Amino acid sequence: MRIPLHLRIPALVAISALALAGCNSSSSDDGGSSIVPPQQTGTVGILITDAPTDEFDQILITVEEMRLLGANGNDDYLMFEGSETFDLLALTEFTDLFAVSDDVPVGEYEKIRLQVSGIELVELDDNGEVVRTEDVRPRGNGKLDLNPRGSFNVEADETLLVRLDIDARKSILLVGAGASGQYILRPVVFVDIDRGELRDRLVRLYGEVDAVDAEAITLCNLRRIQSDTDGRAYDGCVQVRLDDETGLFDPDGDPLVISGLTGGELATAIGFFAPAENGTQPFDALVVQVGERGPNYPFKLSGTATSTVDANQRFNLLAPGQGLDTADVAVRLQQGTALITRDGERVPDTEIIPDRGVTTEGVLSLNNAELKASLVLLDIGGDDVAEATLRGTVQTVDPLVVSTDDPPADVCVVLTDDVDVFEVSETEDGGTTTARVDADALESGQVIDAWGRERSDGCFEATSVIINLDGVDDPENDD
Repeated sequence: MRIPLHLRIPALVAISALALAGCNSSSSDDGGSSIVPPQQTGTVGILITDAPTDEFDQILITVEEMRLLGANGNDDYLMFEGSETFDLLALTEFTDLFAVSDDVPVGEYEKIRLQVSGIELVELDDNGEVVRTEDVRPRGNGKLDLNPRGSFNVEADETLLVRLDIDARKSILLVGAGASGQYILRPVVFVDIDRGELRDRLVRLYGEVDAVDAEAITLCNLRRIQSDTDGRAYDGCVQVRLDDETGLFDPDGDPLVISGLTGGELATAIGFFAPAENGTQPFDALVVQVGERGPNYPFKLSGTATSTVDANQRFNLLAPGQGLDTADVAVRLQQGTALITRDGERVPDTEIIPDRGVTTEGVLSLNNAELKASLVLLDIGGDDVAEATLRGTVQTVDPLVVSTDDPPADVCVVLTDDVDVFEVSETEDGGTTTARVDADALESGQVIDAWGRERSDGCFEATSVIINLDGVDDPENDD
């Protein structure tokens, strides 16, 4: 079943620091002369992730620039420049590394800027053929300024996590009706700053195996997984730690012992960044898949379990519309297969039950329609409930009453205690800026979009609200 665009769940983009490398600064004053101290720097990496939608099968976004904008006179810092197109919806379960720099000057920054040149929404048929595309126009010049609540600092010898959660359901807006309708980008972004670890979203690292020992491998020359040009995310290395439960698999999808690695192999590590140690941030792996990534390695299937796990460590998965001749696939668990929830918690195989949503990847055997699984993600805790939406003009703030046009009505709106409120507006240089604000930013006369649920008393309970400033959702107001 396809869910309309306005009921889609969030897309996410995350930024994280991997390691810090700096040098000591010094200065002297001898007879009026001085030595300019070397500038201390930190390492900042950009990771990108998303969440699924059932209306479109791909969201292709082309990014030409990412930079940190300096605060209080600190210079801007260019993180990435070029042209990379990637499919956000290929990142529904994982966060992928996009860019890393180890030369970010220590100092204060206030925004993250993305330069986007294009977004395309793609619908595919069951055979993977394109049946529909829709272009999404970036507002103005495609410059998106993303604002945290307050500035943030890059510091020497300390890990910085800056996570950008870009909510595609709220950001990609259909304006107008019928043939005149068009999609525009109105960025709605959570910017969270942390100094620690990023453990609430699985991360993939793809690179070359360098050093190998019994407890860790070192991945170097990390690639962008979706790059058509073998784009490098990082020329440095990350220590990938292994434990007794880490699954290691060869290119045929079979379990592999650590002594089978000699170095030089391409491999994908799936897991989480660990707290920083001695100026670097190691990575704890749940699974390591050895081999060059491609269209069929690892092979991924999403569907619904139709059985429990049998004595041969197999269960049946119903996975229609994914290019196979059959919708029924047997999934075989192996030594080291990671069975986890979507937030990375390990679970026993008894959690595989009929009607439970499953995403699995490994190596597919077409002869017997069996997938040798290296990773199994389970939907535990219930499916995401589609939120209701409300659009209108604020009439009064206390109580909050919104006047709607379709249907014409005055609706009382109740904000939840943890409501997220955003302001989206145009910048002086023709870009778009988004900022998370307090609920008291709401004023009469504002056009708002709200997401939440309709209560039995007739009021609308909002969990998130977007304040549309400066006609940001008006296509006639675009350049």
